[in-house]
Amino acid sequence: IKYNASRNITALQQLRVQVINPRSAPGDCFLDYLTSTRYGAAIPLAQIDTASLTALNTYSNELITYSDYAGGSSTIKRFEFNGVIDTNQKIMLNIQLMANCSDCLVRYNEILSLWSVITQKSTYTVAMDINNSNMISALQVTPIDTSNAFNVVECKFPDGSQVDSFSSVTYDLAVIKPELLYPNEPVNKQSISLNLTNNNVQAQYITNRLLEAVRDDLQVQCEINYVGLQLEAGDIVTVTNSNYGWVAKLFRIIKVTEKISDQGQVSAALSLSEFNPAVYDDKNITAFEPI
Repeated sequence: IKYNASRNITALQQLRVQVINPRSAPGDCFLDYLTSTRYGAAIPLAQIDTASLTALNTYSNELITYSDYAGGSSTIKRFEFNGVIDTNQKIMLNIQLMANCSDCLVRYNEILSLWSVITQKSTYTVAMDINNSNMISALQVTPIDTSNAFNVVECKFPDGSQVDSFSSVTYDLAVIKPELLYPNEPVNKQSISLNLTNNNVQAQYITNRLLEAVRDDLQVQCEINYVGLQLEAGDIVTVTNSNYGWVAKLFRIIKVTEKISDQGQVSAALSLSEFNPAVYDDKNITAFEPI
């Protein structure tokens, strides 16, 4: 359309546009957004761990079984992106949104200048056992604060069966898995938006994992000798300590900080968060009945 003031063609009328994109695998979408110089992060391909994105695709494409509203059984891909990225948002916010909708972690290796994702699943590899042989500090343990841990999630996601509409559903841990609640625990509500998930089964699947993961919120800080420099944020480690009765207890590394003492001793300060692989097991899900 050529704008012409004399012919009073000065604006476009309201119109609808259907956007069709065959790219829906989370790893492919991550790669496209991270490397795009027009609407993404413009990161060179050489600085992206494409193998981790391929692993995310493989895990996301696996089929999970759920019960449909008619009482039968059906399958669906574990994770799939069906939505629109708002390029007016900051890039890291969009990357975090993509991570939430595929329940993965985004990692950056400062030594290799490499971006990657960590697929969260029930299978794992232990990077190191932390025990008296390599620990050079006391354990600082932060217990769970039940007054701050949420146990109800209000999930908002696009309704794939409706046009231009969102569904809002509340999931209560007292109904999903009441045995994880503590006695007299107050009701704490958290709101999340899964803008790239337009299927209620996948939305339930992600929310269930989120509700269970937050129950394992034991935080530990410790310092180990120079062998800890090979560890990265996101790695799974075990901690063995007789005082706490821990024998190869699983933790995920949140942060690794290199330290150098006045005597030149090199060590690594670790921030750890409790890890439970059972959180990422497939759940029994029943699809919503359409109205």
